[in-house]
Amino acid sequence: MLKRIDKFEMACDKLKYGPFSSQTIILFNIYQLIVKMSQAPVNENTNVEEFGAWLLEARALQCTRHESLLFDDLSFTVSGGEVLQIDGANGSGKTSLIRILSGLAWADEGEVLCCKKEIQAYRSEYLQDLSYIAHANCIKMELTALENLDMTRALCTRLSKTSSEQALDCFGLLDYRDRTATNMSSGQRRRLALSRLLLSEARLWLVDEPFTSLDEDSKGTVR
Repeated sequence: MLKRIDKFEMACDKLKYGPFSSQTIILFNIYQLIVKMSQAPVNENTNVEEFGAWLLEARALQCTRHESLLFDDLSFTVSGGEVLQIDGANGSGKTSLIRILSGLAWADEGEVLCCKKEIQAYRSEYLQDLSYIAHANCIKMELTALENLDMTRALCTRLSKTSSEQALDCFGLLDYRDRTATNMSSGQRRRLALSRLLLSEARLWLVDEPFTSLDEDSKGTVR
């Protein structure tokens, strides 16, 4: 069920099954925002310093762009094993919000905390535990699908046990591993971008418009 918060609609569900049931995912646009976090929800007895359970918290966020107030007093929490979906009209501030949550921008007022720590105060550690897929795919068009993922692995600070070929297989792209991104369809490129998520052990995912260019079967894979 969606609940209205300022200009956005938000829905938060527990991940009960599957490989990501111990993580937290935040989906933007689709409107969806995916936040992926680890293990059980945080409670008063949780030792958040051990990162055994994650909690992302937005406190009274305010954002103004070009002298227009996008949102004000926006607060929410997401704990381990939860998916938060955020919907909103064009220009309502979804991209500004995801940039604030990712640490790429500052809110005019309020703060974002992870494990009870302000994210800008321990930015390096926070970014190592963050995977962000923007609305743009950000892949190298001249490289093959496999080369794109191998490059991601080379740059990743927290590698998972998933190989590049396994990640491609999960998104139905294994047969296209030697095809350059230039010669792939827009839906295949989007799946290639999303497959990068599987290469990292980052416990927080932010995904902007994950279903862009995907057919129904591919949307089912993402879900």
